[in-house]
Amino acid sequence: MSLAGKSPAQTYRSLLKMHSDTDGITTTSTRVYDGNGQQSSVLLSDDQFMVRPTTHDTSNNFTVADKSGTHYVNASGADMVLKVGSTLTAANTQLLMYSCHSLSPTAGTHYFMPVGDGSFSTFHQELAGGTGADPLTIFDAGNNTDDLTQCLFYVPFNITIDSVKAFVSTDASNDTSVNVHFNSYTISNNGDTNDGNLSAGAVIAAGNATDANYQVIKQIDCSVSGTADVSAGKVLACFVENETNTDKLMVKVQVVYHIA
Repeated sequence: MSLAGKSPAQTYRSLLKMHSDTDGITTTSTRVYDGNGQQSSVLLSDDQFMVRPTTHDTSNNFTVADKSGTHYVNASGADMVLKVGSTLTAANTQLLMYSCHSLSPTAGTHYFMPVGDGSFSTFHQELAGGTGADPLTIFDAGNNTDDLTQCLFYVPFNITIDSVKAFVSTDASNDTSVNVHFNSYTISNNGDTNDGNLSAGAVIAAGNATDANYQVIKQIDCSVSGTADVSAGKVLACFVENETNTDKLMVKVQVVYHIA
């Protein structure tokens, strides 16, 4: 709206000014105020533009929208995430893949899945991770620890797991129930014979598919029921379990995460 015909006494509350009444914009970022002394969330200098809330960190401390008002950039001070695009997905979103081909199971046993592609043969051996409702929380592979190497993803930064989705099938016509678990662990690295052992296992996400067979690809949207935030230095492992029989398993798991 125009200020034409209005005196400063009528409009000063709506005018913006720098913190100093005399210095204007300088080489140091300072907060912008209105004429009544109310702080804004904007700080300016001759080379910088900054948004810093005065009161609350919210889910949309800084946004960019098109002319229709649709946001395509959203910076959240509440969870320290920058989201972009029409879906407002975290800008540093990453994908982690696990897969297995022709894994030969024993019914009711959890098996580690290799990171990336894993075709089970003389090079990729099945590695069992327990027979309980969930995979083991403490694991020592003993003389098979070398086979564990390909199944672990080391977490270099603090991350947040956004989703875990699996495609599952088998090599036979029998209807089969298949479970998928996605876990975090602490890995031993003390320079001794325990290096590579896993402890403090925690289920991050899990899901189940029924009636899987060689005529279908069943999809599992795993429920992230555990702690989605994973600290740097942890390792991640994915497990598959054939609850029903010994039919070979074909599984691909996609983990979506972002750096926290």
